[in-house]
Amino acid sequence: MRGKTNRGEIYPKNKIACSIQITCTQAAGNGEMSVEMNYEGDTCLAAYLLEDATKVINERIEEEAAYQFEEEELFQRSVQKIM
Repeated sequence: MRGKTNRGEIYPKNKIACSIQITCTQAAGNGEMSVEMNYEGDTCLAAYLLEDATKVINERIEEEAAYQFEEEELFQRSVQKIM
């Protein structure tokens, strides 16, 4: 198995200190889904990676929400100018 860095560089498996895989099924009609997580490597490192990944994802969600808000605001201004 090989991995990629954030810059797209490929590195061999023997350089990987920890890996995590999280998968889920599509949500059922009642909203339930099955989630599975597997990891290889040090447990503390896996926890750190998950914590850091959560921060990155939350930042991206906030950025996307801010962008969508700006887009909506620009749209509303455009509509007001037309009317």
